[in-house]
Amino acid sequence: MKIYDISQEVFSCRVYPGDPIPEKKTLNSMKNDDLYNLTEFSMCAHNGTHIDAPFHFIKDGKTVDAINLESFVGMAYVTEHHGIVSGDDAAEMIEKAKKQNSEAAKRILIKGDAEVSPEAAKIFASEEILLLGNESQTVGPKNAPMEVHLILLTANVVLLEGIRLAKVSEGVYLLNAAPLNLSGADGSPCRAVLIDVVDKTWHKMIGDIVTVTVDRPLGSYHPEYKNMYYPINYGYIEGIIAPDGEEQDAYILGVNKPVDKFTGKIIAIVHRFNDVEEKWVVCPVKASFNKEEILEQIRFQEQYYQSEIIM
Repeated sequence: MKIYDISQEVFSCRVYPGDPIPEKKTLNSMKNDDLYNLTEFSMCAHNGTHIDAPFHFIKDGKTVDAINLESFVGMAYVTEHHGIVSGDDAAEMIEKAKKQNSEAAKRILIKGDAEVSPEAAKIFASEEILLLGNESQTVGPKNAPMEVHLILLTANVVLLEGIRLAKVSEGVYLLNAAPLNLSGADGSPCRAVLIDVVDKTWHKMIGDIVTVTVDRPLGSYHPEYKNMYYPINYGYIEGIIAPDGEEQDAYILGVNKPVDKFTGKIIAIVHRFNDVEEKWVVCPVKASFNKEEILEQIRFQEQYYQSEIIM
């Protein structure tokens, strides 16, 4: 797991023209023989890396403290763009994100010197995303930001402005950009971070030959959830311990009859974002399946989780 700090340092941060800059004052210092160090600081709610609440541009809009934290914390998709983001660009960003992870498509972070156009803002709003982030201090044109803000904030799309994504590649991450709990405020600074939750070592497993012991054969039902029918064979790999402390589970594709054991190759890893374990997908050595085909066959169980297929 790798954590990316995508926030600006506060006292050296970028400031939107006309806004007050962050200031720091030392009240007590151990260098002066005080018992402790104590700092006072002041800043604008929109300095550096910060979020915009609807109240920023809408008289009766939600304030920072009234926004559900789900908007700020969850899976997000980082996409790179330079220049003006058109409506077609926005639609493509959403589509790419959905293919990677449907939950991440709710929070879009744009890497680069991008400027969101009104047409793009309308696309993001119509898709009902929760959050839109960008590296500039304002999401729209610097000389006329109101229209874009109104389109997005009216749709309750939270804006995360002034992030830093230079060291972050395109893809899916876990975002935490929770603001300070400022009652009645139109914005708030935040320490935004991205967490790369995808274990890159999984790719080394693809193609490995394993033997699966089947404890839930095709045609059986879940031992606890009696309405869950198994349309494929499902079991575990002896001797390999998963993060939940149990032996590693695996779906078996390409075998159309109940079996007790099966030896085949690993073709995919099912990574669950809201569970501690992953599932492996195993099939005959000469068989092949794409992501859509895999998802269709494992949907009976994976529909209850937020997951992605890694191949």
